[in-house]
Amino acid sequence: MLETIKHRYRLSKLFCEKRRLQNACAARIREAGNKVGASEATAELISEAAFEQGLVEDSINWLVTGQLLRQADRLFVPVPDYEDQKMWAETTGDDRRVLTPLGISTLRAAVRAELGQRRESLLKLLAALTGIIGAATGFIAVWLKRH
Repeated sequence: MLETIKHRYRLSKLFCEKRRLQNACAARIREAGNKVGASEATAELISEAAFEQGLVEDSINWLVTGQLLRQADRLFVPVPDYEDQKMWAETTGDDRRVLTPLGISTLRAAVRAELGQRRESLLKLLAALTGIIGAATGFIAVWLKRH
């Protein structure tokens, strides 16, 4: 539970950083667009903005990939093959490998399916225990009434 809260907090910080970068870059591009010879400066600013936003997106993908891999490891869910180019990609900033959107959705579906199966088993067990407790309570009530 605490790990999920930490993960969501880190993720929200990264999304705020991405939004802040987008706004700052848009403002710089507007300022550069008002000057003479702006096309070259604007192109350079767009390139810088794309690189900075790419780094933040890589951090987001790294965080999501790490969280999903921890969940899959804890639940003994098989992870997609690291050589599968459809499931894994390398980040632009360094040589880390992260799940692609297809890999994320595939692994997330497998984790959810495993959690659903475990939850279903637990609910069946609780239903059986409830029945046993009810029967025992009824038996004790009848037994006490006779004695």
